[in-house]
Amino acid sequence: MQKHIVKRVLAKDENIKLYMYDVDYNRAEALCKKYSGAGCFKTYDEVLASKEIDVVDICVPHDEHLSVVLKATKAGKHILSEKPIARTLSEADQILDAVKKSGVRFFVAECYRFYPSALKARELIDEGVIGKPFLIHVNSQQFYTPSGWRRDKEKTGGGVLIDRGIHFVNYLRLVGGKIKTVFATFNHETILAMEGEDTATIQVKYENGATGQLIVSWGMRMFTPFPWLAVYGSEGTMFDMGDGFTFSAQLTQNLMIMANLSDYLILC
Repeated sequence: MQKHIVKRVLAKDENIKLYMYDVDYNRAEALCKKYSGAGCFKTYDEVLASKEIDVVDICVPHDEHLSVVLKATKAGKHILSEKPIARTLSEADQILDAVKKSGVRFFVAECYRFYPSALKARELIDEGVIGKPFLIHVNSQQFYTPSGWRRDKEKTGGGVLIDRGIHFVNYLRLVGGKIKTVFATFNHETILAMEGEDTATIQVKYENGATGQLIVSWGMRMFTPFPWLAVYGSEGTMFDMGDGFTFSAQLTQNLMIMANLSDYLILC
């Protein structure tokens, strides 16, 4: 899948050149060969000093985001950073301040923000197709044990919520709009190999009066079918079961319309 994405990016512009850097230089060389890279670097300082590099794609543990991003801003490089932006609000503020002062472009790789069902849901809500939304559900439930640094609460900044769940917080915000209040609970009962929570629930009240609920878990050994996204409105319902997108809307007293957008789904 990574190779497929790289090919698509490079196909958009023949002038795009891909370079690799890793703390393990042998791995950088292997990645360079695998993805037809133009070259690789032995140190991050070499990356930032190179005139060939316009944009850096930062894929490091959460506790290194701040230092790595700050160095890139000082070098005048545009930045694509893996989520989350940082472990804490303080770290996030430092990053945003540095970005603003440097004038570089900064983007957090929240791919679910571009997931077709989320974009279509936002479009249909704006068009009033399901009337006034009053309840939004977002779910991500798995049985999964993270490895390496993702088990370390200090390195990640938390548990499943800041790692996997941050995507769906973004999802919740995109579909529902601005949030007025938040209430959250955390559990750590199943995946004891990790230090942070393995299950989190969030309930929000939007400024528009609607309610939103998010459940994200790595600790569910078994679970019933659930929608990734469901939006309930005064005139209809929209939902995505993970393999497509269906919406229904009460157009007249006896007419119901349904549509499936699975043909539009893309992998992130």
